[in-house]
Amino acid sequence: MNRISSRIVALLGALALVAVAVPAQAQQGTVDFTAYGGFYVPTADLIDTFAGQPVTPTIKQKSAFIFGGRVTGWVTDAVGIEGAFGWALSDVKQNDATTATMNANVWIADLALLYAFPMQSDVASFFVKAGPTLVGHTGQDAWDGVSGRTDIGGTAGVGVRFRVAPMVLIRVDAEDHVFAAKFTEDATGSETDSKLQNDLVFSAGFSIAAGGSR
Repeated sequence: MNRISSRIVALLGALALVAVAVPAQAQQGTVDFTAYGGFYVPTADLIDTFAGQPVTPTIKQKSAFIFGGRVTGWVTDAVGIEGAFGWALSDVKQNDATTATMNANVWIADLALLYAFPMQSDVASFFVKAGPTLVGHTGQDAWDGVSGRTDIGGTAGVGVRFRVAPMVLIRVDAEDHVFAAKFTEDATGSETDSKLQNDLVFSAGFSIAAGGSR
């Protein structure tokens, strides 16, 4: 099993443990099931140097719509564990005179620890979160013959939950996914230089709360 496959299996295994463990804690807190949509905003070029030399054209993912889901288990009133997955309809852009685009997508899988700050209101709650993330780049048009398209990194974010009914909430999140992107051309074995990425996700969605009261 290669290094990337091992990372994927490890994170998926952790997400599976969360899915198993969270229901067992439901009597102590609640379990939120969230469907969301939003905007994916990559801030850096994926490829702009090769062997320390500038590359023309540079390659970057485009800002795009993202949708996905989250499962959050609140094991106490303040602490939660969350598994999340998102899919961004993000094409690849060549930053040159042609500004050509190629069909592509980005997927993001997170495992995060959440902390909700105490608030006087029963309607709204503010939280922060952080944990590991996996970010994958897909699409035959853009990435055919290229490996190293999945990277592990870290994510951090903030959010607010608004209760609109006893079991229904509106949730708003802002997240930063930080990782280093490095690609290999399969035919030659040539590698691009590692490039630090900050992929931002701004989203809103509806949550259904099950279990205790929160």
